[in-house]
Amino acid sequence: MGYEEWKAYILCVFSNICFAGFNIVSMISLNKGMSRYVLVVYGHAFGTLATAIPVLLFERNHKGKMSKEVLRDIFFLEIVCKLIPSGMEYTSVAFAAAMGNLIPSFTFVLALLFRMEKLEIGKVSSQAKIWGTVGALGGATLMTIYKGVVELKNATLRKYPAPLTITGFMCFSGTLLAAIMTLILDHI
Repeated sequence: MGYEEWKAYILCVFSNICFAGFNIVSMISLNKGMSRYVLVVYGHAFGTLATAIPVLLFERNHKGKMSKEVLRDIFFLEIVCKLIPSGMEYTSVAFAAAMGNLIPSFTFVLALLFRMEKLEIGKVSSQAKIWGTVGALGGATLMTIYKGVVELKNATLRKYPAPLTITGFMCFSGTLLAAIMTLILDHI
């Protein structure tokens, strides 16, 4: 198998490592006394910097015009994305980590579809995989409230078809919003 055939697996593993790393760094930082608001600012700032590299590599020559309307939509999209999960501070870190469990579920389903995984219903290991996938996908179904956010992002992409740039601006907007909120909430 060449690189192209392994690319999806490599990206899946890299994605899981990033999720795990984020959860570990977050917990260590919070346990050492960092404000959860400051952590959000740092997370968005890191996201902005990490997104800038692919934007420069892949969308540098994009011919679209970044209008005030597109910037407004991006800023509004970031506000909406932050308001919807605002009650998640009352959940556990385990819940946040569980969201990453969808990746192995989709990997399992794709492996079945491409016949890379053999399903033997009589075996306990196969039953565990099935129930794990059903449980993870069932939990994700509860996240259907994000449908409106996806529609808003699609509308913004139609106006300015450069997804990496939009993501970068969303991270930057998130950094600004989080910094303002941190200044307000940490000094009350």
